[in-house]
Amino acid sequence: MPLDSCALALLDLPAELLIRILSYLSLIDLCAVQRTCRKIRIIVADSMYLQYILLAQISGVDDHLPSDFALPERIKRLRYHEQSWNNLQLNAFHNFPSDVDHSYSLQDDYLIYNLRKSAGTLQYGYVDLRSAEPNEKLRWVNIFIEHISVPVGFVTAVDHNLVVVLRTQFTDSGAIVELSFLEFTTGTPHPLSSRHNVRLPVNTILDVAYAAVDILGDYVVTTVMSGRDVCCLYLVSWKSGAVTLLREIELLHRLTPFWVPRLVVIDNSLIMLVNCKMTSLEICRLELASPDSEPRLKTVCLLEFPVLPFYALAVSKVRKEWIPTSECNPLSQLRRKRVVPFRSSKVGTIGLLLLDQKMTCAASVRERSRYWMTISVASLLASIPPDSNDVRAIPWGDWGPAATRIFKYPHRWGNILPKPAGPFWIIGFSPLVVRDYDPLRTRRAKAKSTEEVITSHSPSLSRPPVFSPTKELGHYWVAGEVETRLPFRDVAEKNLRPQQYIGIIADREWIIEISARGQGAGTNVVVYHVG
Repeated sequence: MPLDSCALALLDLPAELLIRILSYLSLIDLCAVQRTCRKIRIIVADSMYLQYILLAQISGVDDHLPSDFALPERIKRLRYHEQSWNNLQLNAFHNFPSDVDHSYSLQDDYLIYNLRKSAGTLQYGYVDLRSAEPNEKLRWVNIFIEHISVPVGFVTAVDHNLVVVLRTQFTDSGAIVELSFLEFTTGTPHPLSSRHNVRLPVNTILDVAYAAVDILGDYVVTTVMSGRDVCCLYLVSWKSGAVTLLREIELLHRLTPFWVPRLVVIDNSLIMLVNCKMTSLEICRLELASPDSEPRLKTVCLLEFPVLPFYALAVSKVRKEWIPTSECNPLSQLRRKRVVPFRSSKVGTIGLLLLDQKMTCAASVRERSRYWMTISVASLLASIPPDSNDVRAIPWGDWGPAATRIFKYPHRWGNILPKPAGPFWIIGFSPLVVRDYDPLRTRRAKAKSTEEVITSHSPSLSRPPVFSPTKELGHYWVAGEVETRLPFRDVAEKNLRPQQYIGIIADREWIIEISARGQGAGTNVVVYHVG
């Protein structure tokens, strides 16, 4: 059939059927199809359902409103949610003292702390912000775990009601690494785990130098570095206790812990390995077990960095927003006072702290400068080739400039900033400055207004979007200046200027400021609700 006939046949369909067909398109395709003809553009513009899909996908959220909410009410709430972030509309929710001065996290509206109380004892606690009333006196639920030996890793997954503790036990033959699977709300062995303590194979562990753990659905991805310069990547089922060695990486030079390979979970199957290839990021696909094969980590492609000498660049920190990996959250079924309407549906950006350094003849490292690289996950995924048996190396120029933004790491940030705030990044705290790197939201903000005019009475200042490229010069980068152009937009909250600030954490619903009360007096925690 000629193409003209196909187009006429499509446009002859009833509007209701066209709306149903268009609703299955991705965000990019739905935006593109509006430019094909006037009739489709009018249908999309007039359809409340398609406008809702566009707004939700541009915002990057999943809708968790009850099913009895009408579509106009959903759109109204979604627009208000976006406006709250665009204008940083913060409402003081709680202000309370705490004896904990570090190690806070935020998951599914639970404010969590963890610390090692004494040798062999692990303590953590939580507060359910969603079940609290404004200005209500908050009380920590404190959990003490005895006989935990030496904990070297602690990670929570509230959506699985799970705590994973990575710990070591020292014997005459070396260090043994174990994983313990506990229930988040009680600290007792997790009821869904058939083996509550799982020991990793001892033949590869001699002397633990570095260990980390991340949760991916029903599995735990673990990185363990042994004293013989071998890094082992394990996949452990926290339900069955099955252990699979995904990869054993022999390191040529382990001079600093910054060069230890690190795992970064991008989504349910893609994992980024950093520091495995010193000149690139290795993107892998996790293929889970089937009746005929064990789980394996398959390399998909290598995303090259700018041209670098050997060991000139290392990733020392990795940060990203927390995303639930459970389809059925057991804690969400508990009776909580409020419904959180919108959640981030996927990781939007990943932040890497890069060290620009040089190895001297004495086999020591002299660090010169630090840079922060923000990577757009959507742009990164667009650069990955379709499934193929061949592993391709993608040059920096084909993915890096458009998918990243690199800038010099300010010394004033210390180890505190930048911090993920859902899909956004907090890059300043006096005043509070939030940066949005999402290209669609940034372009949408530019389309609405080239530069918003904010009155002196407004608590926030929205700065114009930045699309122009920036250049950074590394001391040891062979390529010299590196240009990146991932667009971004900053919003500053003019009135939030905490004193003796020591930390900040945030997600789409909450911004939590942690400041010191005095030497040895603990901290003061101020909770703000967005919107």
